[in-house]
Amino acid sequence: MTPHPPKAVIILADEGQDPTEVAIPWKKFRDGGWEITFATENGKVARADERLLGNGVFATFLGASKGATAAYREMADSEAHRNPLAWSAQGFSLVPYDAVLLPGGHDKPIRQYLDSESLHLLLREYWPLVKRSRDAITSDEPPKVVGAICHGVVALSNATHPPASGSTDPRGPSLLHDVETSTLPYWMEQVAWIASQAWLLGGYYKTYGARRSCSSDVSKVLNKKEQYKCGPLSQSPFAHVDPSYHYISARFPGDAWLFAEKVMEEVQQCRNSTT
Repeated sequence: MTPHPPKAVIILADEGQDPTEVAIPWKKFRDGGWEITFATENGKVARADERLLGNGVFATFLGASKGATAAYREMADSEAHRNPLAWSAQGFSLVPYDAVLLPGGHDKPIRQYLDSESLHLLLREYWPLVKRSRDAITSDEPPKVVGAICHGVVALSNATHPPASGSTDPRGPSLLHDVETSTLPYWMEQVAWIASQAWLLGGYYKTYGARRSCSSDVSKVLNKKEQYKCGPLSQSPFAHVDPSYHYISARFPGDAWLFAEKVMEEVQQCRNSTT
């Protein structure tokens, strides 16, 4: 019997996602024959950060490339993108999907999904299925895959395991507490923020305000500083695959092609493990 095509769900805020970090993985998955679903909090059709899709000087320097913009326009017109599911709906689960994708974005509207308690609970349910060891899998189904890029990693860092038995703390450790991960490094965030001041954009690149950064928020939930993978001090493509989980992380839009390829490789590896 021919196996079903891999199924991926892409989680989006209603507004503010980085178009490259959404559209390039979508294009790679679509071209690979995958079934792709989008999910927003209440089933509203998502809109990426329009500043990054324009024709002006800002978009030329800090926005999506022509190829990524074209991919985004094609994606936005797809039936799946125009008909997203609602992750907050009763009965919604991530478990039926082979891969969950968490794209980034840096404007404040994406906090809708980074901070969503309902999404955190869904990620908590899914996370044991991402572990590489077979004792974490309770059926003959292959392991699952999670990919997070840029600020998407923050959604995982904010999600937690159940609290330990007898603990007075209502929250357990972060899902990433024992995981190796990348995210948008501080130096990239600062360079983009400084450059954006030429357009008087204020805190546009400061998702949680001036005192916080993407890398500091993620690093503080890790057990050891060595778990944070900064990547090269350049814009050369980089994606990190965790050794204990089928989890791939990356830093910024320039990593999106490699990131998507690594996600696809992990899904194929998972499917091969049960054949």
